[in-house]
Amino acid sequence: MVRITNGINVIEVTNGAFETVYKGQGYHKVVEQTVVSAPVKDEGQDAGEADRIAELEEKPVSQWSKAEVKEYAEAKGIDLSGTKNVNEAKDRIKAAMSGSEE
Repeated sequence: MVRITNGINVIEVTNGAFETVYKGQGYHKVVEQTVVSAPVKDEGQDAGEADRIAELEEKPVSQWSKAEVKEYAEAKGIDLSGTKNVNEAKDRIKAAMSGSEE
């Protein structure tokens, strides 16, 4: 079996099917890349994360999505355990931003 793509779809077919059917339709074999199990941070990633956090801080906390709340809390080390919903988590972040702990 080989993995092939047309630039949009990725499928797995037999080598014979690739050669006789899909190759003529513009598909080519996918070059497998080695996946690193744990991401290695470099300075570029840290700068990107800092930019993302600064971007979030410009936006009102009340407009943050659940994913943004989690992202900010992880980046800033804010413990959200015990919060029952995203609004409680937002309140905890607001308190941490203002310097007061509840």
